[in-house]
Amino acid sequence: MYKKMYEREDSFWWHDGMKKIIMMLLDAHFMNFRNNNILDAGCGTGGMLKTLSHYGNVFGVDASDDAVFYSKRRNIGKIIKAEAESLPFDGSFFDLIACFDVLYHNSVKSDIKALEEFKRVLKKGGILLIREPAFDWLRGNIDKIMWTKHRYHKNELVKKLENQGFAVLKISYANFFLFPLVLPFRLLETLFKKTSIENLFASNFLLNSILRQFLYLEARLLKFVNFPFGSSVYCLAKKK
Repeated sequence: MYKKMYEREDSFWWHDGMKKIIMMLLDAHFMNFRNNNILDAGCGTGGMLKTLSHYGNVFGVDASDDAVFYSKRRNIGKIIKAEAESLPFDGSFFDLIACFDVLYHNSVKSDIKALEEFKRVLKKGGILLIREPAFDWLRGNIDKIMWTKHRYHKNELVKKLENQGFAVLKISYANFFLFPLVLPFRLLETLFKKTSIENLFASNFLLNSILRQFLYLEARLLKFVNFPFGSSVYCLAKKK
């Protein structure tokens, strides 16, 4: 799976569109200084390292040997094998922590413990940007392939962050415009059970370009609105 992700995440519509959304959120809420220390917590194959490196010195951690291997191949930042619940960094070290599709994962034993670690290594006033799959009732075969333990509701995410001492600056669902297609797709792929890593990342050039534009549009609109539903949920928070 990691090999396929590494090969496709720089061009696949979902990853490319989500990068636009992330950059919009950071441009609006995070100061871009060269000496910022930035952590990609659960960096996977490193698809976000280049984007995050525009905002400072980037570090990446992941619990998977394969993920660390592919992230290091990008030659961006410092990559370390570590779990989100036990980060090998001093307290108050980072200005920004990005955590994309990590807390939902079976390998994360406690999302609360992970949030506690994020708070520990984040500077006072530092920014935490989280993206997780939304709505547990959307579970399907894709979730089995991606080792999903839990999908989040925005109110649940806000409560957990506030309980750990974070002030939520913005929360919104994403993949809003394509959401009407997500539900029937999930029902069909669960019914026929044909989803695989190969077809999960499959789309022709034209379809890839069209789907990307929906997320580009969301990135522009998120400056002004919070979407009421979508297949992912974003939360931007500040350490008090």
